[in-house]
Formats: sequence, structure tokens, C-alpha cells
Amino acid sequence: MTTANPETSGNDIGEQLRSAQAKGLRLALLGRSLALLPAAAWFISLGAERTGIVIGVTLLLFAAAGFAFRAIVGTRYNHPLYKYVFFTIDIIAIGAVFAFAPLSQGGDVPQVFVYRGLGIYYFFIVLGVAALTLSPGLLIWCGTAITATWWAVFAFIVSGMERTVSWGDLPLGAPGDVYISLVLDPDFIARGSRFEESITIFVTSLLLAFAVHRARTVVADWAEAEADRTRVTDLFGQFVPGAVIDRLLRDRRALAPAQHEATVLFLDVAGFTSLSEKRTPADVIATLNRVFDAAGGCIGRCGGVVTNLQGDGLLAVFNVPAEIEDHAGAAVAAATEIARVVSGRDYEGVRIDVRVGIHTGPVAAGVVGSGHRQVYTVYGDTVNVASRLEQANKEYGTVVLASAATVDRLDRPPDGFRDMGETAVRGHSAAIRVYGLAR
Repeated sequence: MTTANPETSGNDIGEQLRSAQAKGLRLALLGRSLALLPAAAWFISLGAERTGIVIGVTLLLFAAAGFAFRAIVGTRYNHPLYKYVFFTIDIIAIGAVFAFAPLSQGGDVPQVFVYRGLGIYYFFIVLGVAALTLSPGLLIWCGTAITATWWAVFAFIVSGMERTVSWGDLPLGAPGDVYISLVLDPDFIARGSRFEESITIFVTSLLLAFAVHRARTVVADWAEAEADRTRVTDLFGQFVPGAVIDRLLRDRRALAPAQHEATVLFLDVAGFTSLSEKRTPADVIATLNRVFDAAGGCIGRCGGVVTNLQGDGLLAVFNVPAEIEDHAGAAVAAATEIARVVSGRDYEGVRIDVRVGIHTGPVAAGVVGSGHRQVYTVYGDTVNVASRLEQANKEYGTVVLASAATVDRLDRPPDGFRDMGETAVRGHSAAIRVYGLAR
């Protein structure tokens, strides 16, 4: 039962976000360039006094630049600043249209009419494309660049005018014809409207940046939660009680090495050596998988966690890594269910019996390992005693042996268990009283 180093999970999530950002940028560049192609064809078809051809060819060059930039996004040739430069050029190009493009080919129309007529809403397309990159920084930069460009074009146009009028020149309580006359005045620059437009575009860029940041945060939090959940499942297998998963997700310190009081359950398949000699390795593994699957379900339903599978043995623990109020009772309940629904059944055409040992006491538990290989383990004398009791089932003819240290924590002796007296346990000077459940 291994898992990837938890320190790498954050890096993986960051890498996934960067990959999504690169895909978004490529999508934005593709949409931008494809949108420029029909516009270029339309201007070239006009061809009036070659102005249309010049504009069309310019748009084709911008589209080609977009395709070229798209080709290097996500490669070692790309640089994080390139997208800022690219979008800035687009913004300046749109501003140049307001500053120099004629509104009509047939007459002398003031350039401020071009500025007022085309409108700042073209820049919203740039913000929409920038939002596809999932980059809050780029959106704020674009909002700032658009605002600066908008005012630079305005200043350039106004500097070439001999006379200007604005909303401040409208008399208080002026009639409708005066209002209309002011708005249609060739020298009307509406400076106050320009403030409103620039504030709108900048605030919109901030809102989009915040929305993208929130979306990235939600996705990152979800991915981190899924990574943590996967880590728990990888550590303990599929039979992990929901309460255990929730506790571990809330408190990662629960996996840190520490000493706890817990109840340990040790399970072993009886006659495994004989079974292995009579069947193919594939059949033996298939049988063990079914046995462990059934036993693990019993343990998980009672709140325990399987911490180790080795050969034909299974080690489970109750009260770590998540606390259980009556961990001794939960372990006895799991062992009783194993004796009832697991032991003595046919698996792959073979009758399988299991032996279970249970003991309660202090254990050292936590995640150990290094690099990309880690495992949650429990160790200590409590684990050794549970293992010895499992083996002692052969002497008593029982399927489950539980120590007095476990049974004494229960309100009453468990149903079906009887006092088997005391038994010697290797490594202990004093005998241990045990209670057994017969087959």
C-alpha cells in the first residue's frame, strides 16, 4: 500500500493549472486569428484606393502572427512575457484604428467622430479573448493597457483640434435642440463620457480577473481535495470508512507518526501452504483477493482500517488514524462478522478458513517512507500479541481469539465468546487471558 509523496501533489495541481492556461491561450489565439481572416478578406475585396488592401494585408499578418505564437505556446521557446507583449500589440493596433482610420472614403469627417463612432466596445473582445487564458494577471494588464491606449488616442486626436466642446459647455436646463446641437458638433469630444468608458473597461477587467482567480482557486481546492482523498485510498485501500476519510481530510496531522491506544486485528488464512501447493499462482491470488475483499468489507463497516496485506495475512487497526469511541467493541464486531460471513465459505471452489487475533494496547502509528514510496503502518507489542493470538487459534480450535485487554473494555462479554483461560505469549513473562469464538 504505497502512495506518492504528498509534497508532489501541490506541484501536480500547479502543473495542471499551467497546462490548462496554455490550452486556453492556444484556444484564444486560434479564435483571434480565425476571426481576423474573414475581416482581412472583406477589406481586401473593397480595395478602395488601396486602403482596403493595406488594411486587409495587415490583418493577414496579424492572423499569421497569432498562428505562429500559438505554435510555440507550451514549448521551451515560449516565455511568460510573450503573451503580455502580444496582447499589448493588439490593443495598440485597435487604438491606431481609432486614431488614423478614416470613417468615410467620400468626405472629410473629423477623426473624433471615428473615435466616438467605433466605440470602446471593440476592446471588450480583447478582454474576452484574454479571459480564455485563465490568467488574472493578463486580464489586469489588458485592462490597464486598454485604458492607457484609450486616453492616449483621445489626447492625440484632441491635440490636433483647434476647438473642443464637451458636456461642460451645455447650459443648465438647456432645451433639446441645444443638446442635439452640442452632441452633433464636429468639435464635441465628450470628455466625461471618456472617463465613464475607461472606468467601465478597467473595472470589467478587474472583475474578470477576480472571476478567473476564483475559478482557479475552486478548481485547485477541488483537485487538492481529490488528491488527498486518493492518497487516503491509496494508503488504506478501498474499504475506508467515510468517517475515517473525512477525519483525515480535515486533519492531516492524523497521519503523522505518534503513539495511540488502539485495537489491532490480525487475520491469517488457515492452510495457505497446502492451498498454494495444489493450485496455480493465478488461482491462489484470485482466492486471496476474494477473501481479503470480504474481510476488508467487514472491517470497514465496523470503522477499522486495513493497514497491511502480506502474503496470506491481513493487519487492521481500530482507533487510528481516526478515533473510534468503542474501538475494542468495533474490532470484536468485525471479527465476529468475519467468522460468520468469511470463514468456512467456498472461494474459487475451495473452502477457506481464517484465524483472527485481537489485542488492545498502545501502538506506534503513522506514515513512514521516503521519496515516492510511503506507507501507513502500526507497530509495537500490541501488534505482536495480536499476531500470536491469531496463531494460538490452532491450539484452541477457535476462529477468533481476543485478549482480556480487549474484552475487559466491553460492557459485557461478546456473544459466542467463552473464557479460554490463560495462554503464554512469546515475549511476555506473564500469561494472557483470552476469549475464543468457536467455528
